[in-house]
Amino acid sequence: MPALAIHRGEPAVTALLRMARRHTNSRVRRDALFWVAQKAGQRAAAAITEAIDNDPDQDVKKRAVFALSRLTSDESVRLLIQVARNNRNREVRRQAIFEEPREPRRRIEQEGGCNAGKW
Repeated sequence: MPALAIHRGEPAVTALLRMARRHTNSRVRRDALFWVAQKAGQRAAAAITEAIDNDPDQDVKKRAVFALSRLTSDESVRLLIQVARNNRNREVRRQAIFEEPREPRRRIEQEGGCNAGKW
């Protein structure tokens, strides 16, 4: 997959997005999420949040949270806060808090913590 990630252009991004969403192997999905965050930036946010919400594999969900934290924008911080507050999976919520320890944690604390205090 790193070989695909070094290619420039839309075909590489499209292939990575397809793997992140549809590949049957969870390890491939997990790795594709990392690389799509590196290559596609904010365009990757939809695929990443889709994996956080819908992938059946917890490790894929956690890698998706990591990938989301690598995106550099206020939107990614907002999405991390949303995951930390609302995701049903406790480990995924924790991952969202600790991936980007300064900004999301500070903002969550300022805004009154997470949903029902379920860390």
